[in-house]
Amino acid sequence: MYKIRFYKRGDKLFLRKVRIIFILLGLLLIPVFSYAQEITRGGTLWTETDGAPAPEPCWQMTVTNGTLGNTGGDCTLTTGGGGGGAPTDADYLVGTANASLSAEIVVGTSPGGELGNTWASPTIDDSVAVTSWNLTTPTITTSLTTSTPTTLTAAELDRLDGLTSPIIDDDKIDTFAELDVIVADKALVNKADGAVWLGVHDFGGATSLEVPNGAPTVDTTGEIGIDTTDDQLLYMGGTVQRVIPYTYEKCFSLETPAVADDNWIVFLPVDAISITSMYCMVNGGTSAEIQISDGTNACESIVCDADGQADDSSIVNGTFTANERMEFDTIAVTGTVPEVTYCIRYTVTAQ
Repeated sequence: MYKIRFYKRGDKLFLRKVRIIFILLGLLLIPVFSYAQEITRGGTLWTETDGAPAPEPCWQMTVTNGTLGNTGGDCTLTTGGGGGGAPTDADYLVGTANASLSAEIVVGTSPGGELGNTWASPTIDDSVAVTSWNLTTPTITTSLTTSTPTTLTAAELDRLDGLTSPIIDDDKIDTFAELDVIVADKALVNKADGAVWLGVHDFGGATSLEVPNGAPTVDTTGEIGIDTTDDQLLYMGGTVQRVIPYTYEKCFSLETPAVADDNWIVFLPVDAISITSMYCMVNGGTSAEIQISDGTNACESIVCDADGQADDSSIVNGTFTANERMEFDTIAVTGTVPEVTYCIRYTVTAQ
């Protein structure tokens, strides 16, 4: 055992003298040393743990393996043979192994694994490998690279902020039916009144296209509609409304008709047609009976007079193929008829 004696002056301790006792081969050796070394304890007055006796004069204090006590007398610091005073049942993190410690954990002189820099200021490596890592409030300043790899810029990530709907990959939508299921608000397609379509819209792959019909209002340049009253196609060209009728008309006149006037060709339609009605009138005289045919199959005849006569019922043999001849025959004439005018109304057969 080593005993070191102190004496106190004010709030400082001084080494008084040291006695080191050796027992060797039955001889007692007592070397005595004198010290002038001052020991400063820091600025707080040492006191007894039990409060007595008073700190002046200082009583003997003994420290054995780190324990400070007192037995009375001079101030004494006593250390035993406990291996340096460190507890042997504690764990110590050390940079390198130390023979004086029995339970140290050697962590190296600098951080390892996903850590870098120094223990005083450790950093996280750029290539951190983690699984199921929740980043609560990360700040991404440049870009984020996924495993695909796909790079998302900070601006692209900003656009995801506040997104509440799922992101749909474009290769998951390849039919209109799939899009129709996803788009609940059909106003995106059924544009509201006053909406303006921009750009080029290709309907070349469609099987039909419905335009406004019934009694549409066509009064602005470029507007189009179908008036179903007489099946007219209306469109606004410039500042004037234009009309494309469903029915067409072909008229011809014959001066001084006579019964001998037979098989006169008056029309060769470019497309197949169907006669819907016929109308005729004489200019002077009493009447003239006229009949239209294709040279073999004849329509019903009409007696044309000064008031005009029409046949708008079912027309017999009223269909003509493309470029088929249409001719007229004079069946009878009453009075002196200087002129007769005959008109047919027809529709073009769809190709």
